[in-house]
Formats: sequence, structure tokens, C-alpha cells
Amino acid sequence: MTWAGTGTIQGGEGAVFNNLAGGTFDIQVNASFNGAILGGTRTAFNNAGTVIKSASTSTTTLDVTFNNSDSVNIKTGILSFSNGYTQQTSSSNVGITISGINAGTDFGQHRTTAGITTLAGNLNVSLNNFTPAVGNSFQVMTFVNRNNMQFANINLPALPVGMIWGPPVYTNTSVTLSVQAGLQQTVK
Repeated sequence: MTWAGTGTIQGGEGAVFNNLAGGTFDIQVNASFNGAILGGTRTAFNNAGTVIKSASTSTTTLDVTFNNSDSVNIKTGILSFSNGYTQQTSSSNVGITISGINAGTDFGQHRTTAGITTLAGNLNVSLNNFTPAVGNSFQVMTFVNRNNMQFANINLPALPVGMIWGPPVYTNTSVTLSVQAGLQQTVK
């Protein structure tokens, strides 16, 4: 399914939106999925497939109870969750594509503006026609409240000789990746 154009999606009254295993929900719009507009219980969005923000450099808001058991990939823009975000399994994935140094316009950003963020599984980062420089940092996730969970794995792309990824920095409000000077270690 592709969400394009200018329209919003409206829900509520206990509605459930299921993106099933093997399914793709491709977001190509800066709009809102308003899961409470109809009143009652907020819409639940259960993702067992792939949610991808593939176009548009501004913000798309998912005002739903979002449960991810597979993949959320943000190639461009900001994907904002306004009622919490839960990575449900150890195999859940968040993917971020980095094409430059500015959040939203040059790299995808995962943002939770209300509710609790629960992390598990994997953070997968890719570079798109971009080579970062020493000192570059990328705030790939922001949130208002994160439980103390972290990603089990952070998969980062190779960098040129003389540069390494620094350790990820987790705070109560963000996850930031940075590039440092150094040599990659070879495991024998």
C-alpha cells in the first residue's frame, strides 16, 4: 500500500490497522494518520511487515498506538509517533538512511513526541551517496520518554580508512551516532 498525495488517514473507535507479514506500507506524504479523530480508543497500528518513509523531507505523523514486530525504514524526512512506539521482538528493525548531515532533509529521523518508546531488536544504518566526516553526528531518534531498553544490535556501514563509528549515545531523549578518527579493528 502506498500513502501519497495530501490526504490524512482518520481512525479511532478502537480501529486496528494491521500491516501483515510480507506487506509494505510506503509513506510518500507529509500528513497525519490521526488515530483518535473519531473518538473512543485510539487506533492500533500493528506492523508485522515493512513500514517505509520513502519520499518527502518533512514530517509524517502517526498518531496511533504503534507496535512494530518487523521493520520501520526511514529513508528521508521525519517519521513521528505521537502515542508511543514499541519494538516488540528481538528481530524488530529500525532502518535509517543517511545522505547528509541534516536530520529530516539529509537523513531519516525516528521521532516519538508522546508516550513511551520501547527499544529492542536492531538499528540498521545505511549510507546513500554520502561519506561522513570525522566529527559528524546523527541524532537518528528522539523521544520524550524512553524506558531503559536499548537496541540489541546496531548495524553500521563501513567507513573510509581513518574513520570509525563512535559508540552510540543513548539518553532519555535520543539516540545519536557519531564518526570519529580511528582505525577499524580486524577480528581474527
